[in-house]
Amino acid sequence: MINLEYISLDTASRIIISALDQPEFKDTPETQKMVKDFVLATRVKVRLATHDRTKGLELEVGARDGMIKITGSFLTGGIFARGKHTIKEDLRQVTKEVNGVKEVEIVVKDVAVPLE
Repeated sequence: MINLEYISLDTASRIIISALDQPEFKDTPETQKMVKDFVLATRVKVRLATHDRTKGLELEVGARDGMIKITGSFLTGGIFARGKHTIKEDLRQVTKEVNGVKEVEIVVKDVAVPLE
């Protein structure tokens, strides 16, 4: 944070430009890979959140070198007993529609619907 009450905008700009020249702020192959993985995971999340077969599911999505890992849980039981297989297949198919996805791992837990 830069307190502009005590220094000029020009000085504040020079401080920021100087900081950006430091090694900690330089682009590296590692940071580029992290950004690429983050972008791919975000694109998959958006696709899953907006697709008719997968929207509404509470999921976490991670990416590493084109490999996508999806984790989460959903309700099953009663009339939904076959739902886990169907949902996993829907997740896999929708995820593979995203450009850059090489492989999909799905780790989901089904939570039984209490039947009365």
